[in-house]
Amino acid sequence: MSAWPESASSWPARLLLAYGVNLRSRAGADAATLRRTVTAALDSIGARAAA
Repeated sequence: MSAWPESASSWPARLLLAYGVNLRSRAGADAATLRRTVTAALDSIGARAAA
């Protein structure tokens, strides 16, 4: 499964993910925390797209 689902309906989730990562980064979140957050979110998006 691709990390970025091809479904056009997944773009709002990806946009919100990018916005959230930006906010958390500016608030001082470390790289490992950001990576875990992104991985969990992408896994969730991918699971919904596959269902």
